Amino acid sequence: MKILIVNLQYRTRKESSVSIPLAIYHIAAILERNSHDIEIFDPLFHFGNSDLVLKSKLSRVDIIIFSANSFSWNCVLDMMKHLRASNFTGKIVIGGVHPSVAYNYILNNYSNFVDYVVVGEAESSLPLLIESIQKGDLPCDVPGVAYLDNAGVINVNPTILCDLSNSDIVPLYNRVPENFFESITFETSRGCKSNCKFCSIIYKNCWRSYNRDFNDYKMGKLLDIMSERKLSLRKHILFTDDCFTTDTMRASDLLNLYADKYQLNEFSILIEARAIDLISSPTLISSIQRYPKISIQIGIESGYDEGFARINKPVRFHLLIELCELLKKKNLTENAFLSFIIGFPFENADGCERTIQTMKMIKEKYGVVSSPSWWMPMPSMVYNSLMEANPKIDYSIFDKEDWVTNEDFFYLTHPLIQQESRMRLNEELSKITMLLKPLL
Repeated sequence: MKILIVNLQYRTRKESSVSIPLAIYHIAAILERNSHDIEIFDPLFHFGNSDLVLKSKLSRVDIIIFSANSFSWNCVLDMMKHLRASNFTGKIVIGGVHPSVAYNYILNNYSNFVDYVVVGEAESSLPLLIESIQKGDLPCDVPGVAYLDNAGVINVNPTILCDLSNSDIVPLYNRVPENFFESITFETSRGCKSNCKFCSIIYKNCWRSYNRDFNDYKMGKLLDIMSERKLSLRKHILFTDDCFTTDTMRASDLLNLYADKYQLNEFSILIEARAIDLISSPTLISSIQRYPKISIQIGIESGYDEGFARINKPVRFHLLIELCELLKKKNLTENAFLSFIIGFPFENADGCERTIQTMKMIKEKYGVVSSPSWWMPMPSMVYNSLMEANPKIDYSIFDKEDWVTNEDFFYLTHPLIQQESRMRLNEELSKITMLLKPLL
């Protein structure tokens, strides 16, 4: 079958060119392995001419696939409406973090535009779904696919988790357009062992890693392609692992392997790390120190113990101080940045101020820079609690183009923050943000 995979991860050319949308090229690899005719379409790569280019492809396409997060969902929804208005009669399949959580809402409201939602990981589900479409059958026995049956009832079978330790799927990096993206994305593990209530990743309490040999092979394959084609504008690799350091011995071993075998320590790289992993593993710290251009994003999120407890974050204030002392001692303050969030629904201005004062203190005392942001009301346990408490809050918010900047939505989802205090807190956040170096 002819399958078109569409990248709508970002709205503008500037945003889209930051990093390779790994999910798109991973999905393409899954389907190509099953002998399907695959094409990847990025409207921003055809800047100013995308409608004509897309229209020219529709008559030859059987299935169109989108991967969406909460930020891109509105773009995907608009595109699906446009496709149906253009008389596209093929099947439309969507997946990704946002549809995986909101599939009931999506199918109840937009079944005229979307046929199937892949819930969770696509490795097992997507090939079986395509097979059922080829046969003209409903995917009654396909795991992890939500759809409306002939009676208008939503059906979904349990998702099968991918056994990454036996996976050998390499994203189709050879299909990435040259001289377009600034950063390359690479995955060595998936999921997280923690269960933070604010987090929107699907697989909490469920961390899994590809095996060492495959992580080695995949990196070699990527670098071989990079030697032939200019996949990125800079020598920068962004590791997309939800938490690269979960298994500290594994993380240390991979960093050493990549430095020794591929000289990856000459690249700029970005990893996400947990405070408790860095504190507990001198071996991991030594491996990190081999990478002078490494950036380490460490999720701290709150600045006081009550806040940590409320969001179920495995950090406490004394661990934060221990981490900052370690970073200073090991001369890693220029490489690390700590992410903090203010404005959780349970926080008033005083709670936000406590976190801001913590950020200021660790900069002044330890030289560690923070990356602050307001809590973003994306699907999560925290957002679910808001939906249960307030009928005005639901998934329809994400259908709107301006949901990130909408003032009414902000105050609806930050019930303890007043306009005056928000303005004051924004002024303080801007001073902290000014200290951040560019990540790429």
